[in-house]
Amino acid sequence: PFRKAMDAEALKDARPDRIEPKVQVLLRPDSFTSGTAGSSVITVTEPSHGRATNDVVRFRKMRGFDGFTKAVLEVSGGYTITVTTSDQYTFTVSGESATVGGQRGGGDNATAGPATLES
Repeated sequence: PFRKAMDAEALKDARPDRIEPKVQVLLRPDSFTSGTAGSSVITVTEPSHGRATNDVVRFRKMRGFDGFTKAVLEVSGGYTITVTTSDQYTFTVSGESATVGGQRGGGDNATAGPATLES
């Protein structure tokens, strides 16, 4: 009988635990909901987001809605979030507020990710 030769290129610890780098996530269309009229709080729906309260999230490729401009929503420093559920979190915008309230928006191509990523 033939002997089986050992694999000369076997990898030691071939499946180590590792942490994947954070990346931008494409959000569903109009994932943002404004608070009541005059409120600066916006709720983001991102299923199974895995984020924690006090994480900083930067939004990109946004479209303004309900009194919030694209420029304010896409600030380069991002926003500190407060997690409300495993599928939603909120953030507070500076200098602008909802005109109608309870409106969905943000556009079809909005992304959410860490503030440290390049545009």
